[in-house]
Amino acid sequence: MKIKNILVGDDFTQNSTEAIALSFQLAKRLGVRPKIYHIDSAPRMPYRMPAFSEVYSEKLLKDIDEAVSNGAEKSLMLQLKELGISRNEVEAHIIPGEIPKEFKHLTENLEAPLLILGGRGPNKFEYLLLGSVADKLIRTLTCPILITKNAPKNFKKILFSTDFGQTSKDALELLMDIAPVFEAEVHVVHFLEPVANFQALTDEAMAFHSYSHTEENWVILDEEEAKNTADEKLNSTVQALEKKGIKATGEIFHSDGQNLASQVLSVCHSFSADLITVGTHGRSGIQKFIFGSVAEKIARESKASVLIVRGARTD
Repeated sequence: MKIKNILVGDDFTQNSTEAIALSFQLAKRLGVRPKIYHIDSAPRMPYRMPAFSEVYSEKLLKDIDEAVSNGAEKSLMLQLKELGISRNEVEAHIIPGEIPKEFKHLTENLEAPLLILGGRGPNKFEYLLLGSVADKLIRTLTCPILITKNAPKNFKKILFSTDFGQTSKDALELLMDIAPVFEAEVHVVHFLEPVANFQALTDEAMAFHSYSHTEENWVILDEEEAKNTADEKLNSTVQALEKKGIKATGEIFHSDGQNLASQVLSVCHSFSADLITVGTHGRSGIQKFIFGSVAEKIARESKASVLIVRGARTD
């Protein structure tokens, strides 16, 4: 997947400033111009309510709206000045609306987009206030989302958690674009569940998980065969990265299938990764509750930045 558009969600916080800095570095190396969006999701002000429109002239209302917009533009200019980036080096937009809805519209109308958001780390109180927006974006958008944390100026170590399915293949292609930009090494990990918990699927379906209800896609393996199949796929993934000039290693872990997010975070800590890359599957209802929550938990609790590559939604 070749990135052709980089979008940054900007709320004028220091976290967003750091996200802009990272996006500018990535965009410059990939030959694209970053697009910065401030979505004004504040509730309608009283002066825009019908009762007030009878008191205030339309000109005054427009002047107030313009003042709000100018204030946002001033905040953006201060961010760019802090980063040493000129205004004409980026494309910036300040638009009203609901954040998930507006970003869904924007990303669906751009070719090969990557959305970058400034994360706030694992502070649980802050997450209760603000994290729900990120959750909604993860669930709603089909484009990759990069959530930056802890002021990353570079990604030197990337942890790639793969299940060898199509979404993980998409994530691998994206990593082949991103890792060389930062001269990062990639550690590929796969979590192998007990044989009783999984089926290895054909290439047309997701590997190692019973995500498909199509019986003909299921191939029941014994433990040794499952391990050998995982080894082959892991080695193939590592070799694909190495062919792109990326330093890569691989490792398989055994999992009970119940605490995958915690296991990924533990390996991330051991590897001292700056970035976790994980695929998530477009699901709703009970399937989302079981599977989608893994990526959300990683994004929520990780101290490292997180790149989430999402599959097409299935209902």
